[in-house]
Amino acid sequence: LDALPLNINLKVDRIALPPFDASQSLNTEFVAPRDRVEQQLADIWAKLLGRNSVGIHDNFFDLGGHSLLSMRLISEIEQAFDYQFPLKLFFQISTIAEMSESIRQRVSDSDDIDEQALELGMEDYRALLCQSAGKTGLRLGKRGLIINILPESQISSQPFVWIGEVKTAQRLELKQPIYVMPGASLYPSMNSHQDYVSVISSLLVDELLSAQPSGSYSLGGWCYNGYVAMEMAQQLMKMGKNVDLVTLIDVEGNSKLYKWLHKLNHYFGTLRFHLFNISKLSLRQKWKYITERIKSKTSHSNPPKETQEKETQEVEVNTEFGQDAMDLLYKAGTSYKQNPYRDRVLLIGSTEKIVHGQKEVKHLNLSWFLPHNGWEGLLQGKVYVANVACDHLDLMEDPYCAEVGKIIHRTSSLSTQYFS
Repeated sequence: LDALPLNINLKVDRIALPPFDASQSLNTEFVAPRDRVEQQLADIWAKLLGRNSVGIHDNFFDLGGHSLLSMRLISEIEQAFDYQFPLKLFFQISTIAEMSESIRQRVSDSDDIDEQALELGMEDYRALLCQSAGKTGLRLGKRGLIINILPESQISSQPFVWIGEVKTAQRLELKQPIYVMPGASLYPSMNSHQDYVSVISSLLVDELLSAQPSGSYSLGGWCYNGYVAMEMAQQLMKMGKNVDLVTLIDVEGNSKLYKWLHKLNHYFGTLRFHLFNISKLSLRQKWKYITERIKSKTSHSNPPKETQEKETQEVEVNTEFGQDAMDLLYKAGTSYKQNPYRDRVLLIGSTEKIVHGQKEVKHLNLSWFLPHNGWEGLLQGKVYVANVACDHLDLMEDPYCAEVGKIIHRTSSLSTQYFS
């Protein structure tokens, strides 16, 4: 394409994009499904990935799959074939050919895996493994939950423990090994524990210690995964381990003042968002815009079933995370009890948060007033603060993610308290 088609909000209009044929873009030679099982798997893959065709040797993540989608993929396949993938094969089923072989042979778990899951329910444990299923890389840890990303040029041999995705870890461009670990799952079974973040962190700490039982640790995470990084650091320190640095990237604290100002900023941003949209409309369009939103607001509490299904489909097409996932994110953050932390912390924030996807309208930057992003009173050690002029989501995209990596690298030997 010469240019990406945009909608009225100046976002990519995915519906207007031409159909994409995976077989024309991947280095892997396209091999079509050879039997009914492979064809049924290919149909499920194509539906979830929005592809016209999928080869049996194509990698799910190379085709655009992500952690949340991988959980849906496993769930739909298991329902379609009435077969539960054994946990020991989760890291070996990245292609249709591999999946079909497991389904044909009806491979099952023969080992006792209750000990591996620790306090985590089996459904949650499977959801956690789904986040790493099929991802390539050198695996470490007794469960294989750590993917070791080696740098192109190495300055430090100390691993940086990254709670999140492999692709974002690579974009950090750190000059040290990165241990990528899956974070809090967005699977609905999160409700199985009142304090899910603490439980998942215990399992990840156990996994980390199996790969690196001694030495010092440096951990970090973006958004809700920052809670997992912080809780892991807390648990490591209780064990007498040395934690050099915890990096929280756009992770909100829970101070009352911060929550109140954040809520006020959200309402003000929404008002400015609607005023911006109205300013571009004719008088008749303005009236229609206002009346439609009033009707939507009044019917939002009990929308028709057809409307709910349509809205759900639109969310699934246009975003990686549906409303259920967003609700789980909120639950993970609010249910996690934030405790005082007495060692070094790096806070990296975004200062140009976009309102409702409208890039011309941004929330007010409150970092000058609350530089600790709601963690005031809880961070009792050395605190470093850095800001990046971009939106929250852009922090994990190029070129901003590389800038975040440079900040993390500089902080290792930083002596001053604040920089930006």
